[in-house]
Amino acid sequence: MIQPELPPIKILMLEDSNYNAFVIQTYLKNTPCELVVRENGADGLDEFKQGGYDCVLMDIQMPIMDGYEATQLMREWEKEQTLAPVPIIAMTAFALAGDAEKCLEAGADDHLPKPVKKSALFDMLHSVLEPPSKPLSP
Repeated sequence: MIQPELPPIKILMLEDSNYNAFVIQTYLKNTPCELVVRENGADGLDEFKQGGYDCVLMDIQMPIMDGYEATQLMREWEKEQTLAPVPIIAMTAFALAGDAEKCLEAGADDHLPKPVKKSALFDMLHSVLEPPSKPLSP
């Protein structure tokens, strides 16, 4: 299946695994996307506050500050600054019931299980970046 092209977007990825970051970098290599990687939630939050990101890929289990806390703090900061929320996609290796819900409760827009498949990543990026469709007028 051919993936639809991604638009030129800037993505912040918070991921402490060099391997997982490499996989996502490989997926995005021949796209117009710019990927910036930070290895923990604290560094990622600082980078996020610099602005200019269209989407965040958030690992949940990271040192220093986990993805749940980083997501909550990003959402709080957006409210304080009266900024539109940047889509946050949580990524976790946990397959336990309730993990996706916990990510959403923290403020993530959606959830991808690891290992992340290229088609699932591209579908998710299209989903969170597309403007919501307007209902048809009667």
